[in-house]
Amino acid sequence: MFGYHNEAYQLFRNLSGVVKGFCSKIATFAFKEKLIMRPKKIIAIDGHSGCGKSTLAKAVADACGYLYIDSGAMYRAVTWYLLKEKVDISDETLVAEAIEGLDITFVKVEQGDHVAVNGEDVERYIRTMEVSN
Repeated sequence: MFGYHNEAYQLFRNLSGVVKGFCSKIATFAFKEKLIMRPKKIIAIDGHSGCGKSTLAKAVADACGYLYIDSGAMYRAVTWYLLKEKVDISDETLVAEAIEGLDITFVKVEQGDHVAVNGEDVERYIRTMEVSN
């Protein structure tokens, strides 16, 4: 009796591996062809200034194949846009009107994760002293 169960278990394990491999190939094809989307996962890291949150977040995102979203970059992207459009930032109504419909996205590029405003990669602009100050 024990031998039968052991053989059945071994067969199940082997089939399970084959099925998993097959399903994995189908899932990979479906993701690549955008037939199905991966469930979105968000990992938030909180901590004191200078404790290595960004370094850790970038490493985790890279290791998991996730997109690293730099929340500070979102603020700098808005600042860059307002400066570029010469919006009077002391006028709350003008600022609200200027940023309504503003499209800020994060994109994975060869050099890392970049921020784009209305489809334009603005990473090099938002890291300048003019924007950061």
